[in-house]
Amino acid sequence: MRRVAASFVVAMALFGCMEKQPVSGTPKSGRTEAARPADAKSIAWMHELSAGLDAAKSSGKPVMVDFYADWCGWCRRLDETTYRDPELVALLSDFVCVKVNTDRDRTSPARYGVQGLPTIVFLDKSGGLKETVVGYRDAAFFKKLINEKLRPTL
Repeated sequence: MRRVAASFVVAMALFGCMEKQPVSGTPKSGRTEAARPADAKSIAWMHELSAGLDAAKSSGKPVMVDFYADWCGWCRRLDETTYRDPELVALLSDFVCVKVNTDRDRTSPARYGVQGLPTIVFLDKSGGLKETVVGYRDAAFFKKLINEKLRPTL
């Protein structure tokens, strides 16, 4: 019993001391303008849902919304792996892409029934829900989803 308790204390100390890294591409300020990609291999994220929906209406593009939190490890993994795939980045250039920090914006996640993170929702150009993905998925999953299910209907 003492070993279990000691292991727990050590684990908590190790994980508690780890610095939380902000999600790449997410501004520390409350900026709402689109983050411009540094190169063609980056997603141009917006950081306010209402601005993203307005951009979708004016551009006629569908929307992908990534609901995340800075403390969410699987959310960071999406940024570090999935969202860096060049083919997926190219496909997502046909979408208005929005990242919503659920610790800062609690209204938008409730609007789409977000209960766990990460949650990615795909909306039509009018903001209507087309698809919801809960949890981490790799780039192959999203490429297949977009090519086979979303692209024909958007």
